[in-house]
Amino acid sequence: MDGATGADVGAGTPPPPPGVDVRRAGWDDLDAVVALYNACSLDRVGEAIWERDDLHHRWLEPDRFADTLVAERHGGLVADGGAELVGYAEFSADVDPWTGEVDLYLDARVHPAATGSGIGTFFLRRSVARALAAAAGVPGEHRVALRTSLPDADDRGRALFQRFGFRPVRHFLDMRLDLDDPPPPPEVRSSVRIRRFVLGVDDEAVWRAYEAGFADHWAHEPQSFEDWRYIAIEHEEHVDPTLWFLAETQEGGIVGVCLTRAGMRDDPEMAYIRDLAVVPAWRRRGIATRLLRTAFAEFHARGLRRVGLEVDDVTLDGAAQLYQRAGMRIARRTDVYELELRPEGSPGPG
Repeated sequence: MDGATGADVGAGTPPPPPGVDVRRAGWDDLDAVVALYNACSLDRVGEAIWERDDLHHRWLEPDRFADTLVAERHGGLVADGGAELVGYAEFSADVDPWTGEVDLYLDARVHPAATGSGIGTFFLRRSVARALAAAAGVPGEHRVALRTSLPDADDRGRALFQRFGFRPVRHFLDMRLDLDDPPPPPEVRSSVRIRRFVLGVDDEAVWRAYEAGFADHWAHEPQSFEDWRYIAIEHEEHVDPTLWFLAETQEGGIVGVCLTRAGMRDDPEMAYIRDLAVVPAWRRRGIATRLLRTAFAEFHARGLRRVGLEVDDVTLDGAAQLYQRAGMRIARRTDVYELELRPEGSPGPG
C-alpha cells in the first residue's frame, strides 16, 4: 500500500467518526475505489457507469494523492470483520498560471451502506478547510468558490451540502435516443446543404465555424487552429471523418458542424454527439436539427442503436430543448453545487 497514513489527513478539522480509519489513497486502492463509485452509481442512478480506466487515467495526474483520501470501516460490510473501503474523497486546487484564478473542487463518495455515519461530513469539513487555506493565497480581485457535482437522485448528499451553504449553480444532462426504428428524415427549411467532412480539406473551415458557434458559450475557451486540430483530430481516438457532418451555404461557407463518433467503450452500439454548433447568424433556421437527424440516419444505417450526449441545461439558445425536439430524452441529470468562499473583489475569504 503506497498511501500515507496518520492523523495528518484530518489536520485542522474534527477527527473522523468513531470506527472509521481515514488515510491517503494509493494505487493499491484503485479497484476498491472503482467498486465504491459503481456501488454509489447503482444506488443513485440505477446503473454502474464507471470503468477501471476512468479512474486510472485521472490518477495519473501529478500529485493526485496529495489530497486524496479513503475511509475504511471494520466489520459490518464484510463477513470476516476485515476493513472495507466505504469512502473516498479528492480535493483539488488548480491555479490558472495566466489569470491567477483558482479552481477548487471536491469529488467524494460514501458507500450506500455507510451513509449517515459521518464520513461525508468529515470529508466535507476537511475540504472546506482546505479550500479556505487555498483561497487565502489567491489575489483579492478573484472570486473563489468550492464546487462539487451530485447526481439528481442523491437527495441525502444534496441535503448535506445545502446544510453547509452550497447552492446549485448548473445542471448537466445526459441525453439518449433509441434507434430501434429509422429516425425521421431531416426537414429542409433553408438552402444550406448538409455534407460530410473531408479530412485535410475542411479542417480550418470547421475550426472557424466551431469557434464562432461556441464563442457565446459560458465555458468556451478559444483555441488556435493548431491546438484544436491536435485535440479534435490527431489526439482523439477513433476519429471517423465520415461521421462529421457540415452545414454549407451556397457560397461554400461552413455555418454549422456536428462532430460525432460511433461506438462507446462500454457500449459498442452507442453513437455519441461530441460537438454541435451553428454560427450565430445562421441559427433558428433548422440547421442544428438537420445536422442531428442526418447523423441519426447514418447511425441507424450503420447498425448503431443508441445515441448519447451531454449538455448543460442553461446553454444559450436552449440546447436541451433542441435535442428533445429531435427526439432525445433526459436519461440522467448531474447538479453542480457551489460554496462561495470569497466574492469577486473581496479582500479576503468569506
